[in-house]
Amino acid sequence: MINKRLIWYLEKKKLLDKSQSGFRKHRCTTDHLVGLERYVRDAFAHKQQAVGLFFDLEKAYETTWQYGVTRDLYDAGLRGRLPIFVAEYLKDRKFKVRTGTTLSDEFTLEEGVPQGGILAVTCFGLKINGLAKHIPEDIFRALFVDDLSICFRGKSLNVIERHLQQAVNIIQEWASSNGFKFSVQKCKILHFIAPRHKPDRQPDIKIDETPLPVEDHIKFLGLWWDTRLSFQKHIVELKKKCKAALNLIRVVAHIKWGGDRDTLLLLYRAVVRSKLDYGCIVYGTASNSALRKLDSIHNAGLRLALGAFCTSPVSSLYTEANETPLEERRLKLSMNYYIKIHANPDNPAYYSMINFDNIRDIYISKPNKRGGMTRPPIPPVGLKMETAMQDAGIYTDDISPMIIPDFPPGTHPYEPHITYLIDDTPKSMISASEAQAKFKEYKLTQGIHDEVYTDGSKMDDKVGAAAIIKHRLSNGEIITRTRSKRLHDNSTVFSAEATAIMLALEYYATQPALNHDVIIYSDSMSCLQDIESEESNHPLTCRLVDLLHRVYDRGTFVRFCWIPSHCGIEGNELVDQKAKDSLNENVNILSKIHYADLKPQVNTYIQNLVQIKWDVEIHGRDLYLIKPELGPPKKYAMSRADEVVITRLRIGHTKANKGHIISREPPNTCNHCGHILTIDHMLLECAALQQTRETYYQVETLKELFEGCYEDVIITYLKEAEFYHLI
Repeated sequence: MINKRLIWYLEKKKLLDKSQSGFRKHRCTTDHLVGLERYVRDAFAHKQQAVGLFFDLEKAYETTWQYGVTRDLYDAGLRGRLPIFVAEYLKDRKFKVRTGTTLSDEFTLEEGVPQGGILAVTCFGLKINGLAKHIPEDIFRALFVDDLSICFRGKSLNVIERHLQQAVNIIQEWASSNGFKFSVQKCKILHFIAPRHKPDRQPDIKIDETPLPVEDHIKFLGLWWDTRLSFQKHIVELKKKCKAALNLIRVVAHIKWGGDRDTLLLLYRAVVRSKLDYGCIVYGTASNSALRKLDSIHNAGLRLALGAFCTSPVSSLYTEANETPLEERRLKLSMNYYIKIHANPDNPAYYSMINFDNIRDIYISKPNKRGGMTRPPIPPVGLKMETAMQDAGIYTDDISPMIIPDFPPGTHPYEPHITYLIDDTPKSMISASEAQAKFKEYKLTQGIHDEVYTDGSKMDDKVGAAAIIKHRLSNGEIITRTRSKRLHDNSTVFSAEATAIMLALEYYATQPALNHDVIIYSDSMSCLQDIESEESNHPLTCRLVDLLHRVYDRGTFVRFCWIPSHCGIEGNELVDQKAKDSLNENVNILSKIHYADLKPQVNTYIQNLVQIKWDVEIHGRDLYLIKPELGPPKKYAMSRADEVVITRLRIGHTKANKGHIISREPPNTCNHCGHILTIDHMLLECAALQQTRETYYQVETLKELFEGCYEDVIITYLKEAEFYHLI
């Protein structure tokens, strides 16, 4: 509780430096990776060189100055109980050292913050925050907890050295006065030089008169950086790491007794694909030849999970597993990050991803003296995403910014009171009459109150919201107010439902205090659960909670009740129609859209790109005839061995019809008729087995077979026809 309130205060007052991204909401290591990549790419584009310094703090948590933490709290404007509590939390802490079963004497921890404590991270972040503020503004800086990097670019190495040495002296002075110490042996220098350029000499920068070593590769925030920004080293190391992780899947992916396909795909995405995803927004700017080295990892993981035969086309693997190729997946993750950054202007990566007005022309190919075109510099990821968003028809100008609630968590006496009309019963099991009876019973038990009905509607791309307010005046008269609003196209239903509730709360925020309660009836369980949660980051939910506090401060108590939709409840049916009518209204030019509402558009765009590839693919035609449209894989309720057989038949590659390619022998023939074995022959065409087939199924194509018949019927037929062991 104290940690949440302290973080809220620091963020609300903007006391934390922009370059600090460690353990902060809406921040991650990718922010600094993107920022450094953009800084170096711009240097290359301007025919400059850049020098980066990567620092290492010795025992950062153990040497944190406790008095310095309390002093920083005081400097942040905090007085009273909270800084006193933090000071008491840090002092008089004891520790012992254990070797085997032997414990040392007890010692007092004179400095440092207790590692593992919730407050420790915040205290350390506040202390190290002063370091970022002392670094000159003209130098790029990236700080993630105790991982610090600075970089400066220019045409002259002498000028770069002078600026960086001055910054190092400032950093060293701050560290000495605040109880920190840098490990000189672990601090490194990386000299970024544009491709096809040669350095005159190596940079010379010192800490305590000790020259820092210059490296060809440095690992910073999980990515290997090299002097040419080619990411070749990172891709090689990443491939090694993923190969080791694939061994875990091999252990449990045996085609006879292994785990089922869905579990293995989940395991692959968790332990292998997650490694490929990390940092791909940045290392995705590497050459295509380098990136293709990772495709073999992706293909091997899917082949293991599916149990597919080794000759199976990779396009069929992607389609059968409903998995996106790595190229499109990198594009999808980058686009999602791009729209998220638009919602957070305070993020250190905002400039790196957005602002290209003055340098866009540098990254465009131009005519040269020979009549050809110059080869432009490799553009940073932000410029690539700008083009991708235009191709996808996604506009980011109207994204609503992330907000920090006006009230610190847990400090207001009002807590949302939410009643769920029908608990523990699936919505599909609720009859209209039962819902109406429970609704009437609930209303009778609540006494006199204002009835408010809210609903959202989405049809095609249009989205609208409405609220019907039955306001009871002091004389007992009831007046009905209707409020509606058209939202941005492609907004989600969640946003529509939240906006509908906001329309009602905005009305009561302008009304005098009532001597009775207000009950808002909503059919959106997800929206009410988000209001109930203290961890919601959705801007609309944050505004809703702030409005609830303001209405409560005016003397009006608001409660919520979830009711099932389309059950004949009069108020709910009326507001549902009003929400549909709002779809014909005009969108307010001041309206904003939540960045997450644009993710479905990104998914659709990526899905279309993959579908186009699948439509023209020539190596996966066997599966294309069965599954021409991409979509979720079919669920199987069978053993692993049977599941593998069905998968191989669908893909069209089995030992029976493709095994001879590996063994370099003549094609296998049918034991019943002597015909060369194919999937169609085994399942549809063998004349000797026609009577046997007709007892199980009567279809003409493989598409009809796999869509219309149960898989266990196919398995039974294959066993009776003695084809099963050949698959």
